[in-house]
Amino acid sequence: MAFRISSSDLKSRFLRDPEIVAYSIVGAIFWFIPLLNRLHVESMAVLAFIAYFVSGRAAVGIFQASGDSDFGRVLFGRLKRLLLMLFMLTFAVLWAPNCDYFRGLLFFPLFPGITVVLSVCVAFALAASGARYYWHVLIGLFLVISGPVFDIGFHPQFYTYNHVFGGILGPLYDEELVLRSGLYWFRGLTLLWAGLAYFVGRRFVSLQYSMWRMVSVVFVIGAVYLFSAYLGLNTPELYLQQRFSGHRQTEHFDLHYDTSTTSDTQVERWAIEHEYRYARLRGQLGIEVEGRIQSYIYPDAASRASLTGARFTSVAPVWLRRPQVHVLASQIGSVFPHELAHVFSREFGLPVIRASLAVGLIEGLAVATEPPDGRPSVHEMVASAEMFRDLDAKEFAERVASTLSISGFWFGRSAVSYTVSGSFIKFLLDRYGSDPLKSAYGTGSFESAYGKSSVALALEWVGYLKSLESIDRSAAWRANLAFGELSLFEKTCPHWVPKRVRSLRAALALVSSGQLIEAYERLTELITAYPDFSLGWTSWGRAGLAANDAELVRARLSVKESK
Repeated sequence: MAFRISSSDLKSRFLRDPEIVAYSIVGAIFWFIPLLNRLHVESMAVLAFIAYFVSGRAAVGIFQASGDSDFGRVLFGRLKRLLLMLFMLTFAVLWAPNCDYFRGLLFFPLFPGITVVLSVCVAFALAASGARYYWHVLIGLFLVISGPVFDIGFHPQFYTYNHVFGGILGPLYDEELVLRSGLYWFRGLTLLWAGLAYFVGRRFVSLQYSMWRMVSVVFVIGAVYLFSAYLGLNTPELYLQQRFSGHRQTEHFDLHYDTSTTSDTQVERWAIEHEYRYARLRGQLGIEVEGRIQSYIYPDAASRASLTGARFTSVAPVWLRRPQVHVLASQIGSVFPHELAHVFSREFGLPVIRASLAVGLIEGLAVATEPPDGRPSVHEMVASAEMFRDLDAKEFAERVASTLSISGFWFGRSAVSYTVSGSFIKFLLDRYGSDPLKSAYGTGSFESAYGKSSVALALEWVGYLKSLESIDRSAAWRANLAFGELSLFEKTCPHWVPKRVRSLRAALALVSSGQLIEAYERLTELITAYPDFSLGWTSWGRAGLAANDAELVRARLSVKESK
């Protein structure tokens, strides 16, 4: 007897399955959202969050309806339906290229896959105990909120791993993902919690069920939390300080650094630089920082990434109890003043978060107080940019005012957001002083602090820019080059870093650590493999000169030039 399923039967089954309907809708929405339309960490984190509630709702219903149902069948059914999202996001490569698809594929089982296992296990325990579904929702929301609050709110780190949505691997502007071992340990911990929930459910179903499995899992979970810092689940401040072998105190700072890559002379220079920058900002803002400032100076990007989750993005966690900055040793002269401005802003930020609700004010203040570096000023950069010349004054002022908001700042191009807000805030500081700015900083209420709206103030600023009598001749091309860099949401292949760039970074890290010969050899291999990579040639030439190989550098560059 032949068994056939008509197309109408398939359609009927499809429409009767709320999970498939839910995932179909979610997948279709993802298709039209930049970043989420690619199979990668962001889309998998959002999917994991959704999958917890979708699969949990279905599992609770099945367990409550059938009692001690076949747990394996229920779990397999939820995972099977989740595969629909994998197919939909794979199909999306037709219009949303994904250069990092195979690494993105790793996040499918790691984030939503493990989350569905947890969700079904929690649903099984709740159904067995007779609890209502809303407890499943409350547990999920508690895990979603409490994890980031505990990790980022109380630790000097910029990553958080989560039982529900998988995790945030680092700052938004770090394009190259930081895959720390702690992520895998944490998702293993999620499976342990899932196992515990399953055993609790079995115990509710039958009091004869052995307790030793639950006790064993509880013991292992406790051991994981006991060694959480060493496993990379989070980074307590004491643990972080122990990773640095050097400590130098100044009047206002505690410097933490790596003695193996730093000379005593360099440390003294850093100490002088720190105090000088402090005195300069104190004069600009008319305020002192309460408490000693912890300055963590990392020898290279890899070491900072392994400890804090931030590779190339410097962040000052102003919300933490103690003021602190986290910078690379190579960035003391360039990035440190910017991060120190964030530390000063703690003193007039909102209570608890010690920051502003207007994101443009946070970064604008830091850019506005940066010391001159010999390049065109932020005023010159904005005044010479094409977007400034193409828009009328009112339209430009309104656009600038909008960049002060969360969505207007983070979802725009970083160079535009930083430079424009920095120029605007610098204008306000120079014209009105620091007092009204400090008053407006917390809530972003310009009306109460200045007696004028942000748009009216922006119009004054636009008038000032138009009145500039002279502008550095390099400002226009610098501005257009910087402002033309695409945001993470606009890039064709977000998070994809070509091999040649990764190799160059590894070689430059060797240069920073003083291993010039090895770096020179690596760079020689790089330019041989990628003869058209101009940055590789520049770095190779500098390394060759530092390694006293000037003749070879000159000869090889001459051959390249002749070709």
